[in-house]
Amino acid sequence: MKFLATLIFTFSTLFSATYFSLDDVTSLHLHMLNKVEFMDEKQKDTLKKDIISKLKKAGFKFGEVDSAAFIIKIKSIEIEDGEVVHISVSLGEDVIVSRKDEIDVFSFTYYTDDLIEADEPYEETIDALNSLISKFINAYEDDN
Repeated sequence: MKFLATLIFTFSTLFSATYFSLDDVTSLHLHMLNKVEFMDEKQKDTLKKDIISKLKKAGFKFGEVDSAAFIIKIKSIEIEDGEVVHISVSLGEDVIVSRKDEIDVFSFTYYTDDLIEADEPYEETIDALNSLISKFINAYEDDN
């Protein structure tokens, strides 16, 4: 039985960028949690617009009912020579879990993150975030 499960997992990961499933995800609602002091509201708004633009270019729609929650979280702590920044990109959706009974739950169906030590926190955070967004788009394209 273990061999069969290993074989199935191996073949399923060959055809997917991640072990998450982004099949048929078309509509997103962006939530951005900015817990850093080096980014003001204007920069945050500009960043949100840029991210939405990239995701729209990839084929995603925004503003529809029952959209999946596309969540970006940015946190940092100051260190001697700069800051350590943690950036995460995730997708949360309502899913039905099959257990004894079907249970409707909110679940993260995609997650990736990066931890960077930044001398120029704003610029390096933008670079890391752009990389994570590209990773998400590539995974989406691979799954669809």
